[in-house]
Amino acid sequence: IITSGYVATTIDNSKTTLGRNGSDFTATILASILDIKKVEIYSDVDGVLSCDPRKVKKAKLIPNLSYKQISEMCYFGASVLHPKTLIPLKNKNVELYMKNTFKPYLEGTKIVENFTTSNQIDAITSITDNSLITIKGKGMLGICGISYKLFKILIENDISTSFITQASSEQNLCISIKNEYISRVNKKLHNIFKNEISLGQIDKIKINKNIVIVTVIGNNMNNRVGIAGEIFTILGKNNINIIAISQGTSEISISFVIKKQDELKALNALHEEFI
Repeated sequence: IITSGYVATTIDNSKTTLGRNGSDFTATILASILDIKKVEIYSDVDGVLSCDPRKVKKAKLIPNLSYKQISEMCYFGASVLHPKTLIPLKNKNVELYMKNTFKPYLEGTKIVENFTTSNQIDAITSITDNSLITIKGKGMLGICGISYKLFKILIENDISTSFITQASSEQNLCISIKNEYISRVNKKLHNIFKNEISLGQIDKIKINKNIVIVTVIGNNMNNRVGIAGEIFTILGKNNINIIAISQGTSEISISFVIKKQDELKALNALHEEFI
């Protein structure tokens, strides 16, 4: 059977699309409905790589991954697959293969619900089209509603954030959003926080467009004591300053913000050490 993908219909019969990677999403939806046990998705690469080969020449093919690993990779910058593509496959025990259209004889990358590996780190990704918003102020300590007002702006403008961190002292709150939204959000932030700024509760709302979010991903990171220390030691040896740090509760990824000019140096140094 040959069928189309990407184009869809809403519940009220309006024409719509499935968005980015909609054809891949179509394939996994059909696999879920029809109880198919194997899905192959073809692109222009041999499979899922350990890093962007345009940035790290020694990037390696990853033969096996779990749904959780590939989801983290895609969310944090790997463009090979959209995280929503995996949603229909949850608890279906479907094998998903990423293969090369021009080299179909290659095995590619096999993605399954659960996969155990001995690797400390499986992949390193980076996001370059984001800006970092930092809200600072000694008067923020104990003030209710700062985070609420910030995220209310994002919700009202249908903007998502890929990075969030707050100092335990409550004097510093950082988030990242795509560059295309930064001018609009910056104006709204200064407007909604004008009272806090006038009272000195907030000292500064800083926008940094010259940043990169680097994420180190590995299934065994949560079992390895000192892995974060090793990562930051390597960055220190290469004179790379870390602007902000965030770790997900899944403990299989650590994200940090650095200057755009240090991206290639950081990716290659970490890849050389761990992969």
